[in-house]
Amino acid sequence: RVRLPVPAPRWEIAANGGRLLVDGRVDEDFSRAVAARLAGTADVAEVAERLGRPQPFLRTVRVAADLFAYAVVDRDELPPAWVAEVTGWCAERGWGVSVQGRKVYAVNREIAFTTDRVAEVQKVQANKDELAQKGLVVDSVDASYEYTQLDTIKPAMIADATRDARGAAEKFASDSGSSVGNIKSARQGYFSVSSREAPSGDEDYGSSGSIASSPDQRVRVVTTIDYYLD
Repeated sequence: RVRLPVPAPRWEIAANGGRLLVDGRVDEDFSRAVAARLAGTADVAEVAERLGRPQPFLRTVRVAADLFAYAVVDRDELPPAWVAEVTGWCAERGWGVSVQGRKVYAVNREIAFTTDRVAEVQKVQANKDELAQKGLVVDSVDASYEYTQLDTIKPAMIADATRDARGAAEKFASDSGSSVGNIKSARQGYFSVSSREAPSGDEDYGSSGSIASSPDQRVRVVTTIDYYLD
């Protein structure tokens, strides 16, 4: 272990993201939360046993922090068929496999968490290879984004929708030689959030919600207003 002449960080991520150190000590609440989220998948000892079955290219197998396992191999002799077989076996048990240099990592495929640090999530998505070189293997990032300010923008959006509805009614009335009277009935359907790149057709908004697959989002409100025509 190398100690550099710089101030020690207060927060440290270790064990492939499975351990949080605060002032050099393991955060037990974080560890319990990780354990709860990994419940229901294969035990790390079972995975290590599968990785460690004798092979001519296998040098050793280790378990890290009781969270993930990795095999040290002779990369030149490592057959792709073995990697594919182990990957399939692990996938059936909720684990993923990643080959990084001379190491074949088996890590639990999913750790769920909630954060408001959207930019940091995007950095993880963009820098998976760099993170792997530092010992944090990220197979994939399946993120969904929730728009949390919907209540703040609702009044203005409803006002805009009502004004637009009145304008559309007046155009229709003018074309038919009538005039718009009072409101007969009004129904606010729902607010929905979708990725900004998604098509804008009505079929893309099946129900009310605030979850989208992209941080760049579009909010839509459906309001139905019936007017009397004079």
